[in-house]
Amino acid sequence: MILFATLNMLACIAWALAWRWRVKPLWIVAPEQRPERAPGNFKISVIIPARNEGRRLPALLSSLREIGGVVEIIVADDSSSDNTRECADLAARLDPRIRAFSAPATPAGWVGKPWALHHAARLARGDCLVFMDADVTPGAGVLDIAASIMAGRQLDALSLIPAMRTPSTPAACLLACLASARALFLKPARPGRPGGIAQGAFFAVRRGAYDAVGGHAAVSGRVVEDVALGRLLEEKGFRVLTLAAQDMLQTLAYSTLRETWVEMQKHIYPALGFSARNALLLALGIGFLAIYPPIMLLAALAWSVFHPSPAALAMSGSALAATLAAYCVLARVIRQEGLPLIAVAAAPLAFLAAAGMLAGSVLAYTRARGRVAWKDRHYPAR
Repeated sequence: MILFATLNMLACIAWALAWRWRVKPLWIVAPEQRPERAPGNFKISVIIPARNEGRRLPALLSSLREIGGVVEIIVADDSSSDNTRECADLAARLDPRIRAFSAPATPAGWVGKPWALHHAARLARGDCLVFMDADVTPGAGVLDIAASIMAGRQLDALSLIPAMRTPSTPAACLLACLASARALFLKPARPGRPGGIAQGAFFAVRRGAYDAVGGHAAVSGRVVEDVALGRLLEEKGFRVLTLAAQDMLQTLAYSTLRETWVEMQKHIYPALGFSARNALLLALGIGFLAIYPPIMLLAALAWSVFHPSPAALAMSGSALAATLAAYCVLARVIRQEGLPLIAVAAAPLAFLAAAGMLAGSVLAYTRARGRVAWKDRHYPAR
């Protein structure tokens, strides 16, 4: 009993520390970090990789047309089979800054998305390249704010994390757990602190730094090229920063639970640096902090009902405290992400599913002939 009570109190302390040090301060772009306008010497090229994004691309291009300070907007069509290219060409007729091209056939040793981005970057004229996914909805001032942060902090690259949206409630529950795990267990990129995570939904990089590391040609075979490029920049001594920007950026992440399950598996193990040790620590952290408290609470309540005693009451109280602490932090993360609060109630099951995704991601990247999916294509896991 003393052991379990001690574990419950440790879980409470861990969640309290997470509330204070991990969930908000390290991620959110604070209002005081948001200058009103970008420095005049920033010439921005927005590059959008697009594969079968005919439903989402028009909304993004419409949003970007309202944003000033952009030299050009390049849409790199990655062998789409829908009307993606037609949507881009239509937008180009409305705004001369927009131009589109279809990437050549992907050669051996390349993944489709890095190949399309590589060609788009070669066409770009700006001294700051902003890679933005087609499912992102940017706020009106996000580019100015990003440029100002890069100039003020003397950054070579800046990754902004958007709020995730999905029409599927089960997928929202799973995304809420993934967002919580990211906030609690993953280290954002910080200048001078290598090993952090950068994400490609909104990734701004100075042209000189991009060319110096070899651009996307240096990560040509990586399925998760954004994480690889961010780490490569860090390894070469460039200053990379990751911040969350949920009130300035949104992304329509995945439409169904199955899509979330399949495609998120390609992200998890690379985000952990392909480290079995990190994967094990994450699994233990999820188990102890997210799955253990509610299970222990149910067990303690059952003990109190069938064998009432002061010890059972104390156990129930400590388990309740650990569970409430966990759910308060989860609710805070979910609120920041703008996901439905039902995800809080579904957290134990969703975290079990997230643990399964973690195991699937590790197996895909470590077993012989492992393969991962991206945009209805399958690649050897690397």
